[in-house]
Amino acid sequence: MIKNSDYSIKAVVFDMDGTLTVPNIDFVVMRNELQIPMTGDIVEHVLAMDEERQKEAWGIINRIEAEAIADYQLQDYALEVLQSLQKNDIKLAILTRNTNRGIERFLKLVEGIVQFDYVLGREFPTIKPSPKPLWHILEKIDVAAENTLMVGDYIHDISCGNDAGAMSCFFFNADHQSYEEYADFTVRNFNELKNIVLR
Repeated sequence: MIKNSDYSIKAVVFDMDGTLTVPNIDFVVMRNELQIPMTGDIVEHVLAMDEERQKEAWGIINRIEAEAIADYQLQDYALEVLQSLQKNDIKLAILTRNTNRGIERFLKLVEGIVQFDYVLGREFPTIKPSPKPLWHILEKIDVAAENTLMVGDYIHDISCGNDAGAMSCFFFNADHQSYEEYADFTVRNFNELKNIVLR
């Protein structure tokens, strides 16, 4: 789905988990272990806890993420499409709420094949859905927001892109909730994404 055909993309900023990689974090299990509601932002729920509970909560999150990291799998055709975008002078970046450890594990999967121009994780002072980390990336790679496509599988990715003044693309994974009504584009695989970026 494309809402606006008048665009020029010079950079693509990707969410990592569930976008570049196949979804493998069970957030229902995570919320149950954290003893938080099934709705609302997980990080906001954690930050509202007292200091001792926060420490325990981050330990749970880190453990579940570490288990997922060990079993990372790239989305179908991701490598081929990333290479094609890079060959066409499209700048590539990652903006994730995962840790540097998760980022390092992912980068091992594409090492020597794809080179990202900038990568930013949750150690940055602000995280998605705030537009600030995306603005930081765009300053570093020297691309205007209006020429940038933010791609992700969750509402935070879409909100981050929209609020930053970039274009947003919802990456729909089968059997997951849809947020396509909020995005400028919707894709179901990397080949569809390639067609949108390079058209």
